[in-house]
Amino acid sequence: MKEFDTKHRADTLWRDWESNKNYRYAIAEGGLRYPVKEIIRLAIGDPNASFPGGKKQGAANEAVRSLEFKVITLAEMNPKWTRDELILALDLYLKHPSKLPGADSTEVKELSALLNRMGEQLHPQRYDRYRNRNSVHMKLMNFRARDPNHPKSKGLGHGGQLEEEIWAEYGSN
Repeated sequence: MKEFDTKHRADTLWRDWESNKNYRYAIAEGGLRYPVKEIIRLAIGDPNASFPGGKKQGAANEAVRSLEFKVITLAEMNPKWTRDELILALDLYLKHPSKLPGADSTEVKELSALLNRMGEQLHPQRYDRYRNRNSVHMKLMNFRARDPNHPKSKGLGHGGQLEEEIWAEYGSN
């Protein structure tokens, strides 16, 4: 941690790392926060080391906790999609059954903006990190995996139970 403070904290790469949404966890020590995986890389002397993060056993956070360091959450995951959000996403999907709009398309940008306006009301503390274009496009791909008119290999099958219910209720209508 001393090395991080003296050699890296002021670098452009690390200057605002705590507000970078790619970092969800930090070591809290001496009134400062440290990026968990980077501290482990520095400690083992391998800048290219790769290992899982998160809360699973054997992951970086658990390894650091086992050494009695405090790991805190910087950014929470977005809440699960609501029924209304999924219906809006399915509506967009069904308007483009043969070729889905990409994450940079006007349609996806507009739905993302609408969902973010909804998010301001549903989750005011986090609407700035709410439904971005990539997450909207991913939901379209989740619906593609449920569409019997398209092979599952062309979609993302890791959607949830609520997506299945929405598809069953509205997928053919």
